[in-house]
Amino acid sequence: MSTTSQRTSQSKTTPRRRLRALGASALTATIAVTALVTGTATPAVAATTVLPVSLYVTTTAETASADQATVEQKVRDEFQGMSDYWFSMSNGLVRFEIKQLVYRPGEGVCKNGNPRIRDDAQAATGWGGGGSGESLIIAVAEGCTYAGSATNSGTFLGGGRAYLEGLWDGNWAHEMGHTLTFGHANLLDCPAGVVDGRIASEGGQCTSRGYGDAYDVMGVSYQTVYKNFSTPNQIRVGILTAEDYVDIDSPTAVDQTVVLQAREATSGTRSLEFTDPSTGITYWAELATPVRYDNGYGAGSINSVVGGGTYQYTRGVRILRMLDTTQTLLISPAATTPGTRQTSWPVGSTFETDGGAVNLEVVAQTATTATLRLRTTVADTTAPEAPVVTTITADRLTGTAEPGATITVADAAGATVGSVIVDENGNYDVPVAPVQAVGAQLVVTATDAVGNASPATDVTVPAPTPSAPTVDPTTGAVVSGTSEPDAVITVNKDGATLGTTTATADGSFTLALPTAQPVGTVLQVTATTAGGTSPTTFITVTAPAPAAPVVEPTDGSTVSGTAAAGAGIAVKAGGTLVGSGIADSTGRFTVQLDPAQAPGTDLEVTAAVGEANVSAPTTVTVQAAPVAPTVQVASGSIQAGTTQTFTGSGFAPGETVRASITPNGADLGTQIAGADGSVSFTWAAPADIVAGTYTVTLTGEESGEAQTQFLVTAAAGVAPQNPVTPGAGNPVPAGSGSGDDTTPTSHGTLAFTGSDLTALSLVSGIPVVAGALLLLGLWFRRRRSATETAD
Repeated sequence: MSTTSQRTSQSKTTPRRRLRALGASALTATIAVTALVTGTATPAVAATTVLPVSLYVTTTAETASADQATVEQKVRDEFQGMSDYWFSMSNGLVRFEIKQLVYRPGEGVCKNGNPRIRDDAQAATGWGGGGSGESLIIAVAEGCTYAGSATNSGTFLGGGRAYLEGLWDGNWAHEMGHTLTFGHANLLDCPAGVVDGRIASEGGQCTSRGYGDAYDVMGVSYQTVYKNFSTPNQIRVGILTAEDYVDIDSPTAVDQTVVLQAREATSGTRSLEFTDPSTGITYWAELATPVRYDNGYGAGSINSVVGGGTYQYTRGVRILRMLDTTQTLLISPAATTPGTRQTSWPVGSTFETDGGAVNLEVVAQTATTATLRLRTTVADTTAPEAPVVTTITADRLTGTAEPGATITVADAAGATVGSVIVDENGNYDVPVAPVQAVGAQLVVTATDAVGNASPATDVTVPAPTPSAPTVDPTTGAVVSGTSEPDAVITVNKDGATLGTTTATADGSFTLALPTAQPVGTVLQVTATTAGGTSPTTFITVTAPAPAAPVVEPTDGSTVSGTAAAGAGIAVKAGGTLVGSGIADSTGRFTVQLDPAQAPGTDLEVTAAVGEANVSAPTTVTVQAAPVAPTVQVASGSIQAGTTQTFTGSGFAPGETVRASITPNGADLGTQIAGADGSVSFTWAAPADIVAGTYTVTLTGEESGEAQTQFLVTAAAGVAPQNPVTPGAGNPVPAGSGSGDDTTPTSHGTLAFTGSDLTALSLVSGIPVVAGALLLLGLWFRRRRSATETAD
């Protein structure tokens, strides 16, 4: 935002809030009161805005021993009474709720004597300041009485900070009104014979008497007495909408009668807003009656000597104007008795504005209504006030001006680059095209419906204000994070600068602090560019995070590993917590997962020491249960002198697998298992191999062994030898295999699987039996021949 300057000329002193077309003929309206309450009002609006409030509660050193629970309950009771009041007075628009309560006894010093208490409270609660939508109350609950102050963000629901000494209902309601942007309710004190006039700062001779309106919560406060607040402020923030009041905004001629309901009512016309066209000053008329919160004390029971006169505070028709955009001035009629003025206007009295163009007559009054007649005949020849520019960017301007006026934005050459009509609430938002360069000069004017042009407001397009920097968690030695590129980063503690650095072109920054800060220290980090200084980012120094845990392979039912002793272990799958535990004194942990996780699931495992110190995650993928390898033969029976193919599956991809045949161990070398875990070997059975049953064994380095058997029969025309018996010691020639590698390697130790033997029995059962019978026949023939020869 850039500072704006206004060209001076005679202009209206108060922006007009609403524009309602009214005819010149008299209009009489009577609106019945539908609801009057003496407690909390039924909300007149649909939505309630909840404003969170942090309470920072303390006592004086002398009362620091007060019972904490008692003190806190007193504060909560006071807060609840204040919240109920503003909920009622805003017709349900606003409700305060406690976000947190921090109790720090002994810090209070009466008469606002502790200059650091506000910073302490802000640091302890993390309050983000006005404009955050949250508020902060600093309450010296014991040891002081009746004092307070408050600040606000400038927006109705933007939040603010209140400093309160003593637990007094009226004081709390008053100061929290300031956080809602309500200024003081003052009294206009004029010389004898003058009713309405300008104050000294406006070039007049009247005086604004602070807190002088005793029938407004923003005026003088009385300990346990709540009071209503004026309709100008209710209109300004939207508690009263267009249906709740009549607005006669600088007409050329009007003679109108309006019937007002009491301002304490919850429906009907509760305010009359009118502007003197000759001065541009806006006034409001309202009716105060002894109901709702105005029944706290009797009419006429309060007298006050103000300046040179005595004022008697009475209910009835009240006339007010604004001193600025938030403060009200109560205007009293002439004295009814020597030296004494009442603060309300009785039936038959007539108020004439300072400019003399408007007369307001009190025609009649009942217990709940007042009939007013407003007359003016002066044409609107007054120019609007110079528009206020609140935000400026390269392509847009926003601000406030007279409702219905046309805002025109021109560049330095006089060309129009933007135009828009101000809305009924006095706000405008005008796009600017083409986009303006930083440093460009723009001229903003407002022109009303009859052609009166305001003074111009000159503005300069500023460099954008940087955003608050993003700060990484810190252990106190180094502060790092990201911000606007090339911004100057400043790190403060308790208002003292610890160090500065400049962000890189990509916005990152790292600053080593001259002295490591202890755990719990609150650091304030800001970024400064040509556009100004960013909001503050608060970061609290934490203990170093533990190292990432070491995690062992898992089957998805449990996760085991090592971490810092005593660390809390958390296991998440897809961001969802599926298991937790604590590392023992040696750092060992085993966490049961619920539910068990499927193979292929990625798990993130972290270790935490304390609430904020969480390690980097370690990722482990759930492994599938191991599958025992198998081996199959191409044929359950082969003839000597032919080849046999062995196919293995279920091995780990990429592992080395060795093949051998027993008895008497033919080594077929090694192969590398493919991506699907398979290998293949080919073996040529010698023509003179002994017929019999042979076993092929495939051994993987990781997966272990797989075995199966097959039958070898004698070659055609070859006399059979003694059958091969496993382990008989007959040598078997080596075979050949297909694969990626033939380097011999070590054997595994897993037992062979039985599934392939079943397959062999089914496939080669008949050949085995046939072979056995053939061998038996040959043996008998030899036996017989030998016997015959011997004979």
